[in-house]
Amino acid sequence: AAACATIMRSSPLKSPLGKEKILILNSGMKNYLSEYIASANGIAAGADYMQLWEFIWQAYKDVCGSTVRDNPFDRDAVTWSLLAMAGSWCARAIARPLARYIGVPKADEPDLRLYELCSKIADTFDQYQMYRPEWILKWDELDEGDFAKWEQFKEGRSHDEGRVGQALRAMVPRRLRQNDGSIPKQVLSNDWQPYLCSCLRPNMHDYSGKEAGGDDALRFFDRPQVIRAFIDKLMNHRGEVARVLPERIFVAGVSSLPGQVIDLLAALGLCTEVYVLFLNPCRDYWGDLRCGRSPRLYGSQELRNRILKADPALKGRGLAEASQDDPPFTQGTGDD
Repeated sequence: AAACATIMRSSPLKSPLGKEKILILNSGMKNYLSEYIASANGIAAGADYMQLWEFIWQAYKDVCGSTVRDNPFDRDAVTWSLLAMAGSWCARAIARPLARYIGVPKADEPDLRLYELCSKIADTFDQYQMYRPEWILKWDELDEGDFAKWEQFKEGRSHDEGRVGQALRAMVPRRLRQNDGSIPKQVLSNDWQPYLCSCLRPNMHDYSGKEAGGDDALRFFDRPQVIRAFIDKLMNHRGEVARVLPERIFVAGVSSLPGQVIDLLAALGLCTEVYVLFLNPCRDYWGDLRCGRSPRLYGSQELRNRILKADPALKGRGLAEASQDDPPFTQGTGDD
């Protein structure tokens, strides 16, 4: 809060009618920042507080020129889409566990039971879109033919597991991977998840009543697709995009960010000022630091290389790889 107030006071926006863009997680942080800024600067005005995903969706629409009001992959929209398709997916062998749950004998209010199930699945998919984007992007590539082939494989009528098997393997945590390369039962029992996710897009309408596909396909991007398209636009059209974006963006009080959002903030930083304000005893982002048994860097190394190529002056400021010779805790802390 102190850093945010200081920056606002020492470097006011160019336009007196401009608004500071502050990204937060909840209204409590908004109230706290407003009170602190007012106390430190004498006034707290001209600030636009937004939820993180709300900002990403709005900025994406502004940059890409989309007129869609809401993303059809939001939680509520997915809930009702799954509910509308229940008659078809319940009949498939791959969704048999769900059909058994819905069809419990003598269950009270089966329609309410179905709605609650769809709501829970939609909530899970919503979390996947932010924290497991690689799964969603894999599932986006699957179609009805892939799942027909997968059902034949499970029933022993084919030896080809196809792209569904590959997508399921990508879901397997390292600690559950089998020595023989087989897919663990914990993952096999959830093969209905990519199936339901792949069913959403062909059966989805946006709020203007238009169907998915054709020239309107961009209306039906899920969150990982939105962020990927947004990053590509930022990287390839920097001058054009900079005129549309806010003059300055603060990300305040967010204790945890998905890797894809960090990549997006890094790309945004090439077009406008971005300040990420949080408590951290380390000079650089901790996800960049190497650990002895886990050499993988979080975030997209490909994006890092593109950013460093676009602006070499950023090298050594948290975007380059940490030295593997340095102890994990001291990497990025500097000498001071």
